Amino acid sequence: MKTLTKAASRLLFWPLVFFFTACNGFEQVVEIEIPEHQAALSIYAHFNSIDTVLELRVGRSASILDPFDSLLLDQPVSIDLYRNNQLLAQDFICQDGLCTAPMIPPLGSAGDEYRLEVSAPGWETLSAVQHMPTAPIVKNLEGSIGGAIDPDGNAANALNITLQDPAGEENYYAVEAFRFYYEYLYDNTGQIIDSVQIRYSISMGSSDPGFSTIYTGDKSLLIGKDALFNGNEYLLRLFVSDYIMEGDQILVRVSSITRDAYLFFKSYSAYEDSQYDPFAEPVVVHQNVKNGHGIFSLQNSLEYLVEF
Repeated sequence: MKTLTKAASRLLFWPLVFFFTACNGFEQVVEIEIPEHQAALSIYAHFNSIDTVLELRVGRSASILDPFDSLLLDQPVSIDLYRNNQLLAQDFICQDGLCTAPMIPPLGSAGDEYRLEVSAPGWETLSAVQHMPTAPIVKNLEGSIGGAIDPDGNAANALNITLQDPAGEENYYAVEAFRFYYEYLYDNTGQIIDSVQIRYSISMGSSDPGFSTIYTGDKSLLIGKDALFNGNEYLLRLFVSDYIMEGDQILVRVSSITRDAYLFFKSYSAYEDSQYDPFAEPVVVHQNVKNGHGIFSLQNSLEYLVEF
């Protein structure tokens, strides 16, 4: 029986050798024609309910072989922001693709519909619509020195946020934290005549399965949705990576964000993570713009000063 098994294995082995040897004897080159890229306007706009200056980036889409400079527009840009079909802002000043406009008072109440339209000579007008989400219900915030454990098992500073989630609807959240310092302006006698608060983002994390840390540019934020606590009170436990001493204060921004904002941040994070993996599957970054490319989203924010 043992000899029969060896013979059978040889019978199976040699046909495979002949098969793979034969496969090496032919090859075929297939030419795939890549369709020409159809350029369109593109935007990157995240507006906050508390912003007194609106910022967005405007450019044009480009193919994978186009240089970076081709993303900039040579034509003047027209930007119109409507609230409930009434023109709200159009005096945007643009330089090198960054467009800004004052917004005093800030955007306003939950439920309002905002429509953004961007046009330029020779380009099709793009548009996107968002509804301002309801402000988050924050019942308590508390910071403590060494009250958390980071993923490496080390003691970390804790930030606990108690949320009351509205029932019967999908809600999406974002949490940001900032340290700040002041720059002072002096007169000729050395007396302080003015000051400017400078903020910088600090990194946070959580072991909560419904939330994840996202890095965008020079800031980080924690985003999540209410799938695990819809309609309930929920304690979100965070750890703060920045060095904090007893008595220090940080500014915490808790926001309700639109579904489009959540999907954009999640997909953008996956895109960033896949860039250095040659075997990663392609990631399609979420967008919500008609007749163009990009993202327009809203968030309704509350800010708290938390002492440790």
